[in-house]
Amino acid sequence: MLSTVILDDEIWAVRDIERLLGGISDFEIVLRSSDPQKVIEFLSVEGADVLFTDIKMPGMTGLQVAQEIKSMGIDTLVVIISGYDDYEYMHESILSGVFDYLLKPIMREDFERVLERIRHAFPADTGSENQQSEIFKKLLEYINDNYDKDIKLADVASQNYVSERYVAQLFNRYYDMSFLQYLTKLRMERARHLLLTTQKTISEIGNEVGYSNGSYFNKVFKKYYDQTPNSVRRNGAYE
Repeated sequence: MLSTVILDDEIWAVRDIERLLGGISDFEIVLRSSDPQKVIEFLSVEGADVLFTDIKMPGMTGLQVAQEIKSMGIDTLVVIISGYDDYEYMHESILSGVFDYLLKPIMREDFERVLERIRHAFPADTGSENQQSEIFKKLLEYINDNYDKDIKLADVASQNYVSERYVAQLFNRYYDMSFLQYLTKLRMERARHLLLTTQKTISEIGNEVGYSNGSYFNKVFKKYYDQTPNSVRRNGAYE
């Protein structure tokens, strides 16, 4: 199942993508939004396989979103949706690491062509069940040993001599979650333990679990537990 995000400031365009994806079983829409910053935040925490985004939106263009998530090391395939008068953006799309583009109004045959390209970007199972299981164990060992550092999907893949797509596939297969979801879970559980068992400052704890930016740590923690670090500490007790 390929997790899919739709970003467009026009509701009819979102519904158009939903209609085209209707009945296609291997794509699952996990977020619909008109807010680029909300989508970037979602991808940085939850991750997703595919992002369909309009190229022209108030405040932030689809290309700027693509550039931002690329700079953050987020391995989401970006498909830009543009009008016929937006060809000047196409060269910039290539430089921004955009995977493909669709022209409005979206024709079903063009949409299916892009879906097929996306499917081919994710590798089929390789190796026996035992081999895949051993590879996944090594991936987890590396992440568990390095979650306190600024590790990205590319780091995990290169350290284990596999592709980023393969790592993503294994996480979806064995844990039904993305690499980013697993990493966030690991960090948040460790942070909560430190909040309740030590007198370290919240900033120190954030650094210890891999977040050099204190405000970002607080934001991720609150989204994960629906409580701030201060609230968890205040309502808990030192062991």
